[in-house]
Amino acid sequence: MKIKHPKNLSEIIKNNSWSKKHKTEALDILSRHKKHKAVEFSERYFIYIALFVMLLGNIILSIALIPVILILDGIILYSILILLSLSFGFWSYYIFEDYELKAHHHILSKVFLPSLLFVAVFLSTLFSNWLSLSLNTYSSKNPLYIGLVFLVAFIVPIIFIELYYFFKSR
Repeated sequence: MKIKHPKNLSEIIKNNSWSKKHKTEALDILSRHKKHKAVEFSERYFIYIALFVMLLGNIILSIALIPVILILDGIILYSILILLSLSFGFWSYYIFEDYELKAHHHILSKVFLPSLLFVAVFLSTLFSNWLSLSLNTYSSKNPLYIGLVFLVAFIVPIIFIELYYFFKSR
């Protein structure tokens, strides 16, 4: 379920159907509440920390794909690539889902991350092809196709989830 966090909690409390006494108490508690410095830090930099973790996962996934690309062929290879990419796409969507992102955060999470994912898988495929030639196995794959399959499968869950919420809200 998609949850949108309130932008101004005090406005929500004021417009609530509570008694005046309860509203006053809740607003008083809110005014006295101060966030711990660690909480403020994590809220401010969560997007960057999450993006860093996603990029690190991207690099690890790309390295782990090298033997898969080297050994497998055809429909089995593309099925594994699609399943991994779909799960990575769902994971990245749900990490950023509940946060009100600014424009530059959208660019980072929805343009930069998939672009880097494409480049990493492309380079992994190139390295796999080079390794294949070095080992005289001659199992060459097209890095552009593999990168594009991975990229499209990464973006598909994000598009379907956004379309689902769009049509659900109508």
